[in-house]
Amino acid sequence: MAAIKCPKCGYARLPNETVSEFQCPSCKVMYAKHVPVKEEGAKVRAAVRAKQEAYDKGPLMLFAKIFIGVGVVVGLSFLTPFPGWVYFKATGQRFETAAEREARQQADAAARRKAGQAAIPKIDLSRARITMYSAKFCENCNVMRRVLESRGVPFVEHMIDQDKEKAREVGAKVQALGYDPDSPRLPVMEVNGKIMIDPAWINVLKVAAETS
Repeated sequence: MAAIKCPKCGYARLPNETVSEFQCPSCKVMYAKHVPVKEEGAKVRAAVRAKQEAYDKGPLMLFAKIFIGVGVVVGLSFLTPFPGWVYFKATGQRFETAAEREARQQADAAARRKAGQAAIPKIDLSRARITMYSAKFCENCNVMRRVLESRGVPFVEHMIDQDKEKAREVGAKVQALGYDPDSPRLPVMEVNGKIMIDPAWINVLKVAAETS
């Protein structure tokens, strides 16, 4: 009878061994329970591969692929001019470039400003006494100046950042109203004797019309 060789350690069993004939005398492993590592690893890999293939072919993965595909198509459609082309083709409108859209928006804004100014009734303010205290750095002063000039309203302007005497003069006027004389909010308007600090231009015209 051929000697039994242990599949784990390779020990060849001798005829006079006292250990059970089902167990290796050297490493004590049961012959029937030992599976070579390579064979066990191959079985595990095969089981994992079969499970992955079943998952890939399952309904959940199919739904995921469809969902991702639809998302990619929709996302790419927003990055291309195709949807806009379809819309303009369907409605018969002409496709508008970015430069044309910007020009149209500027023209619309200018038309709205013109309509707003036209809505204000023309009032004779030729006899209004308007003095504006302003400075070069003041953007609100520039707006007030453009409005008064565009409507033909006479006014006198003093640049307090260049004329120290006028700066002291306007400081005293705003201090009388309880404001800080050293840093008044500009423009300071004196309309027919009434002091107005950083007013809206429409309020300046209203006061000038009421007190002229």
